[in-house]
Amino acid sequence: SFIWQKKQPKCICSIIGRAFPCSACYYIMLFFALRYVMENRIISKCENVVCISIPDNMKIVHDREFNTELLKRYIDEPYFRLRHCMLEVKPVSLPEGYSLYEASISDFVDHINSCYEDIGITVSEMQNYLTREQYNSDLWLAVKEDCKGRIVATGIAELDREIDEGVLEWIQVSKEYRRCGLGSYLVLELLWRTKKTARFVTVSGRCENTDNPETLYRKCGFCGNDVWHILRERGQTAFVE
Repeated sequence: SFIWQKKQPKCICSIIGRAFPCSACYYIMLFFALRYVMENRIISKCENVVCISIPDNMKIVHDREFNTELLKRYIDEPYFRLRHCMLEVKPVSLPEGYSLYEASISDFVDHINSCYEDIGITVSEMQNYLTREQYNSDLWLAVKEDCKGRIVATGIAELDREIDEGVLEWIQVSKEYRRCGLGSYLVLELLWRTKKTARFVTVSGRCENTDNPETLYRKCGFCGNDVWHILRERGQTAFVE
């Protein structure tokens, strides 16, 4: 279990350094919980996190503590958390007609923003990743289509050396290039690149995502049934601190 302390309300983005706009803070709170709060582990990194303020109109609840009575007051958005134990990780090849490309920060930003309607990121926000302890340039992948020379898939992972955990942060494929094996390549290649340093790798995502990324991750060897619920008070358009 874990404790969220109500003290000194502060944007979670500024606490943990995630490169997301503040309008997405409630997503990031979940990712923080999924990443740092694991069974038999208590938050204690004082230099990074002392206490976290949850807005009064929001709750984060694990599935085992969730009950339908909460839906009378809150809108529920469940997220899965999967884990790869790194027991069977093998090298993988890109599908024919594609190759890795040394992309710039702007290239990553442009591609990420083109893949989502509800998530946006700026160059300055993405540059913050480069200053994080978990940053590793080898875990930033961009795939281009050889015949057109355009980026069609990108993936970013990080490595928490304190607990030897790899985390898949961004995995996206341009809409018209999905179902071509590029998503699997990104995931498997990032697993291969973290094999020597990570004891396990985790990934999170919305359970109700119509693109069903959970199926992709399970296909690549991730497993688990961990689900967290982000509960936002009904009638609220933003979180109130």
